[in-house]
Amino acid sequence: MVTYSYTVTSSLLVTFFIAFCFFAGTNLWSFLIYKTAFLKLFIPKNVPFIILPGLFLIELISFISKIISLAVRLFANLLSGHALLKILFGFLADFLCSNMTIFVKSKVNYPLYVTSAVTILEYLIAFLQAFVFLILNIIYLNDGIYLH
Repeated sequence: MVTYSYTVTSSLLVTFFIAFCFFAGTNLWSFLIYKTAFLKLFIPKNVPFIILPGLFLIELISFISKIISLAVRLFANLLSGHALLKILFGFLADFLCSNMTIFVKSKVNYPLYVTSAVTILEYLIAFLQAFVFLILNIIYLNDGIYLH
């Protein structure tokens, strides 16, 4: 959250790696607890044998898409906020470097107030996104522990 610096979470590979590590750890833990019973997560009860392969494939795709969902959600939300901050601080720098004597004499610096408010908002959004990321990982861990 430093202006004009590189944001690590603005890289999709970084957020994908974080999501993959959480997801792999969760599933490894679940597999160590349940062994082959963990695979029952992909096959609902009382399913006719004829639709079992197709249903297994759909459940597997749904299971793997959790990683992509976690990564893209974190990446997109944090990148958009950081991009907004960079744009607003660029406008503020242009405003302060310009020779607008009308605004300087008024001693009211609205662009500084707006960028400060958006920065505070961005900190709150970053905290909220980290919280959502953690809650989703806890839900996925709960699914793996209790095989829901």
